[in-house]
Amino acid sequence: TAYLKDIKCSVLAVGGNTDIIVTADAVKPLMDLIGSEDKTFKVVPGGHMGVVSGSQAPTTVWPEVSTWLATRSE
Repeated sequence: TAYLKDIKCSVLAVGGNTDIIVTADAVKPLMDLIGSEDKTFKVVPGGHMGVVSGSQAPTTVWPEVSTWLATRSE
């Protein structure tokens, strides 16, 4: 069994501002349950899968994810 409180690594969660399957409002409360001290939640343009594969993703979401990862990489 996995528990969110046991997650200790850095976490980036994104919620799409037009996602009707898993809304950003549904994702945000999960952040309080994650045990990591380094956790980030961002609302980004797009729907459910559009946040990573939509036409806007390469210019809006991917750069944010890249920056987030770069600041945590050696």
